[in-house]
Amino acid sequence: MNFGNERIIKLAEGLWTVERPHGFLGIDVGGRMNVVILPSGGIFIHSPVRLTENLRVWLATLGIVWYVIAPNKFHHIHVGEYVAAYPKAGFLAAPGLPEKRRDIPFTGILGQDAPQEWEGSIEH
Repeated sequence: MNFGNERIIKLAEGLWTVERPHGFLGIDVGGRMNVVILPSGGIFIHSPVRLTENLRVWLATLGIVWYVIAPNKFHHIHVGEYVAAYPKAGFLAAPGLPEKRRDIPFTGILGQDAPQEWEGSIEH
């Protein structure tokens, strides 16, 4: 499924990847995020890409965004857009990222153990 520059690819039941252009130092390196429906029904977003209106509408068809994960010190550029759109979601960051992005109100830091909501469903 395509929405303008966004390409949504269903990989399995409850699992998608979203690809879209993303520039870095003047070069399109591409951006990719993963979307998972948790056993509880909430949406888990890993490595968020730019949140366009089309993407927001598509996510709304899936359910409620529960978690947005910034997995490292590079894949955080668009997290603020998700904070504004989904203020009740959990925003988890890689260690060290909250110090780098003090403007984002992360709700937790990724650690050794998976949060209960996705334990056993997503390899952590």
